[in-house]
Amino acid sequence: TLAVGADATVALTVKPVQKGFITNISSVTSDAVETGIDVLSNAASDTVNIHAVDLEILKTDSVSGLGVLGQNYSYNIKVINHGDADSGSVAITDLLTGSNLVNLSVPPACTSPRSTLLPNQVSFTCTIPAGVAAQSTTTVTIPVVTTGTGTVTNNVTISPDPAEINPALATHTSTAITDIEERADLGITKTYSVTAHQGLLNTPYSYKLTAHNSGPSHAT
Repeated sequence: TLAVGADATVALTVKPVQKGFITNISSVTSDAVETGIDVLSNAASDTVNIHAVDLEILKTDSVSGLGVLGQNYSYNIKVINHGDADSGSVAITDLLTGSNLVNLSVPPACTSPRSTLLPNQVSFTCTIPAGVAAQSTTTVTIPVVTTGTGTVTNNVTISPDPAEINPALATHTSTAITDIEERADLGITKTYSVTAHQGLLNTPYSYKLTAHNSGPSHAT
């Protein structure tokens, strides 16, 4: 029963599971005979536009998969928001595996690299506190120096956002594989002890051979 001059309120909580428009149409009826002539006041409608976050992570290296021992390279971690809503804080977990242990110089937003339970493996976490704006990209760069030849596998994952369209998307992980090889730049010079290429019969003279390696790797 709704007394004369009284109000009754019903609260509904809605949790959207997909983006787009949600229209809510409500109406009120009674067993009593309506005395008002404004029947439009018996119904109310409201439409809400639901926005969503759509994150993707991409990992690439600066050497297109082939690095050289003795030369620095870097990994670029790109977090892309394809959605129409800004994301919250984003956590990136980076896991590097390789028989040639790497020296990392992580940016301030990342934790110090630490060894895992597996051999030749290090892990660290980077945070983007401000999140990633809608339709934009944020990049985190990780400089690397290798200590030996071999393969480095770098796998990154990002934490899903509460407003994500699909928090289980495969786009939340990315892997880059970098092969490290030795590469040297050798040269040789030759000098001799005679002047202007002129020697004398039965008079010894000598050659001096000098090999040089301009690097970046050692030559054996």
